[in-house]
Amino acid sequence: MQITVSEDARDFQRRNWSALVQQDPAGSFFHQPAYLKLYWEEFGESPEHLLLVFGADDDDTQVAAVGFERSGDVLRFLGGTEITDYLGPVALPEAKATFVDELWDVLLERTDWASADLWGLADDTGWYDLFAEAATARGLAVAEAPDHDGVAPFLSLPPTWAGYLDALPAKMRHEVKRKANKLEAEAGPVRIVTAGTEDLVPLLDRFVELHRLSEGPKGVFMVPGMAHCSVGAGPNAFGKRHEQRAGDRCGP
Repeated sequence: MQITVSEDARDFQRRNWSALVQQDPAGSFFHQPAYLKLYWEEFGESPEHLLLVFGADDDDTQVAAVGFERSGDVLRFLGGTEITDYLGPVALPEAKATFVDELWDVLLERTDWASADLWGLADDTGWYDLFAEAATARGLAVAEAPDHDGVAPFLSLPPTWAGYLDALPAKMRHEVKRKANKLEAEAGPVRIVTAGTEDLVPLLDRFVELHRLSEGPKGVFMVPGMAHCSVGAGPNAFGKRHEQRAGDRCGP
């Protein structure tokens, strides 16, 4: 496998790996280069702290990609643990093991990091075990920090609101309906608006405004950079297949 290392943010676009996100079962919206580019532009500490690594087969076809950022001498997956639970690489399934082996060899040749704090690898994708096994084989110490390895909740939701209500326990269903009736009685008729490509950004602005009105950590979370990232990411999500998961969150 041919490995290419880049510290150039222009490679988010020049080496666009969106197709790999579609082909890797672990791929999500938060692996898309458009999202990672936006995240880096908002939260990257310094241009030289960006590290993109690409794997290609003998025909020079891109088969794997991953982004890192350095904070001091600590290497982390690009994307922000405060935004999503799903980080790390994407690859063609048959290329994953080779890519991880080659990736560690490339990283160990570098002198600009001392430890790797690799959050965000879902346990059921195989990436977690591949990284740990390859690191151990190269003499690295691997530790699973209790505060780093929590389980991101996953909830399969029915496709309709009516189906969701039917699946609730009777008492909870009654409470949801009671609160909906109370809202309409006190605030007037309520209508549900579904965002489309034309009105998405204004509705996202409203989402940010409501987020900031929240009490506690949820309200404090939406700082200007986070608000810009949230609004900017919205249009990039439309028209792209990505797996919605309950653990993909925009706040603590």
